[in-house]
Amino acid sequence: MIRGILKQLKARLKLDAAKNRGSNDLDPGERLKVCATTVWSLARQIEAHSAQAPYPHLAKRLQEIALEKQKMVDSLKEELSHLGKDFGQPRFLIKSGKNHWERIRQDVEDQKSLEANLLMHAAHLAESAPKISDLLKNIASQQSAHSDILLNMLIRADPQADQT
Repeated sequence: MIRGILKQLKARLKLDAAKNRGSNDLDPGERLKVCATTVWSLARQIEAHSAQAPYPHLAKRLQEIALEKQKMVDSLKEELSHLGKDFGQPRFLIKSGKNHWERIRQDVEDQKSLEANLLMHAAHLAESAPKISDLLKNIASQQSAHSDILLNMLIRADPQADQT
């Protein structure tokens, strides 16, 4: 079960990396805006999923994750303003599922994709904007804790777990 999920995540990351190869022409501010929007979107999605969590302790933990992500967005917005860029009001789509397990699975996939994208943008900015690159690497590092928490929730929410 878990191996299947990990294979899906790996395939998804490869697709995201392929999509983002065309983003070499983005300036540092635009890269930062893309990253901020991605973190913000995932924060909104996790916040929405917290409202549908089956237990209060899960809802609370998801809300905490969303709040931590929002704090990261705030630091990215601050850096954007230093670059003369406006965060604006991005659009986003909340990906959902028919049950808690599917919603958390989606969050895990999107979390892994977020981390990969942050690191990809950081790598592109390493020479031209090292300060922004370091900020993105730091945020990606902090994000790995969210991956662990969400993956743990996913494992515990497995609908087949009681049937083995």
